[in-house]
Amino acid sequence: MNDSLEVIPTPSRLLGLECFKAGNLWTPPGNRGVFGGQVIAQALMAAIKTVEGLELHSTHAYFLLPCDSRKSVTYAVERLREGKSYSTRLVHAIQNSETIFTLTASFSRPPDPTGGKRWQRDFPENVRSYEESYEDRWADHINNMTRSSPTATDYERVADTEENKAAFLASNDRVMTAVSGRPQDGPYFSQRAIWLSPHLDGRPMTPNEVRAMIGYMTDSQAIATPGRTIGLSATSNPRLGMVATIDHTIHFYPLPPDYDGSQPLLHIMEAQVVDLASGRGQMVGRVYTQSGVLIATTSQEGVVRARKEGVKPRREAARL
Repeated sequence: MNDSLEVIPTPSRLLGLECFKAGNLWTPPGNRGVFGGQVIAQALMAAIKTVEGLELHSTHAYFLLPCDSRKSVTYAVERLREGKSYSTRLVHAIQNSETIFTLTASFSRPPDPTGGKRWQRDFPENVRSYEESYEDRWADHINNMTRSSPTATDYERVADTEENKAAFLASNDRVMTAVSGRPQDGPYFSQRAIWLSPHLDGRPMTPNEVRAMIGYMTDSQAIATPGRTIGLSATSNPRLGMVATIDHTIHFYPLPPDYDGSQPLLHIMEAQVVDLASGRGQMVGRVYTQSGVLIATTSQEGVVRARKEGVKPRREAARL
């Protein structure tokens, strides 16, 4: 995970703005572009590197064009406000001389150490522990994930074979583990409960770096939640045609003293609306530590389309 968040400062400036280069970029199998959560996280890291003594408290991102992992990305940071209590940054992600993504990040003074009253939404009921969910991760994987076929004209479920299972469980190339804590069905047909566990390299993380990591992880499976609410999937009729994030918002709250970023987090996502006529859907979410502390809230809207009869899915990069 640590390397996936990395951005490198550059000596050059773009229109007077401080610039950072992406350390690496990852395109998930079958995706049109780089994983959106990585772009969010790297843009946050670029903003964080221009702020001192303040903590990230909110961010709002817009995805404008797909990001190509074969080409470099520059994050140009604009200092919109410098204040004692609040500071704001605007980050432009630029590739091929085009702005492909924008993000605003707001920073505030650290919380009062003497404390005060606090209320939060309760930790959800009927959610398996991370340990239980982790043990069932192969069954969860074959039930929820699909892969592109060699012809790239259709989708098929991952075959439940001992060979595939062994390869999946032995894989160390994923930057995080995402496992289901509760099926999206029955009374929870509009909700997903996903445990997110980062794979870190042992380096200590600052609270702001942890928040950038949350930006990475909370993009996982988010916009799929509205589509699944109305039964769209790779095997439904009609089939899921396209999902793509339009915008992503996170509000962060103080981290508990015993949380250092290495422990699993639970992301509860609930669809708010799915409208195939407009081709859009929205979910809102809550992020909890294992001890039940609510540390972030999320909101994401995206493209949700059903595949039209006789129309083959496009696998090349496409503009929204």
